[in-house]
Amino acid sequence: ALEGLANAYRAAQQAADDSVCAYAAANPASLGARHHAVAKARQWPLPLCREVLSAWPEADCADARARLAAIVEGREHRETGTLFADFAMDDSEGHVRHLADFVGKGRLVLVDFWASWCGPCRAAMPGVKALYDKYHQRGFDIVGVSLDNDRAAWLGAIQQMGLAWPQLSDLRGWQCAAAGLYGVWAIPTMVLFDGEGRVVDGQCNHATLETLLRERLGD
Repeated sequence: ALEGLANAYRAAQQAADDSVCAYAAANPASLGARHHAVAKARQWPLPLCREVLSAWPEADCADARARLAAIVEGREHRETGTLFADFAMDDSEGHVRHLADFVGKGRLVLVDFWASWCGPCRAAMPGVKALYDKYHQRGFDIVGVSLDNDRAAWLGAIQQMGLAWPQLSDLRGWQCAAAGLYGVWAIPTMVLFDGEGRVVDGQCNHATLETLLRERLGD
């Protein structure tokens, strides 16, 4: 019975999304349609977002179209099978590092978006550390990307939690360039890349990460 209700809810939600999407695509001049589409773009299936984006003329709704395009592009960078998008920022020792320094080198790499002030991030870290300790020697690496804006707080959290993997940040908080590039609007967000640098899972949680590591690197 519960499964039936869940299926009915998903079907109703899909129908509602399709209806709103069709309205937004057909009415680009409507400020309400533009606002709603941009607000929903992080939850809608990507094909719906692309449908709206292709229907909006650049000349008539440039600002809303640009905001929607940025959301779509970020989400596309986390689509399974997509080659990693490179970025550069300082590490915790002040050296400029590129994501390409770590990803696409034959090892599984988890990019973990977090911050010292994020309670759920810190609560999840012991589990992430346990997986790192178990699988690092088998071919698993992590790169932390912090959305901090306070260097002392960031470095203090790294030391306090004993994080042994590379840590990067531009100390711009939610304006973090890497977060924008990968469409990160909530943390923690974890993206797993394969040895070729392609996305395995663009929205990992601990359970899915553990399963993927076990499947690819053994128990």
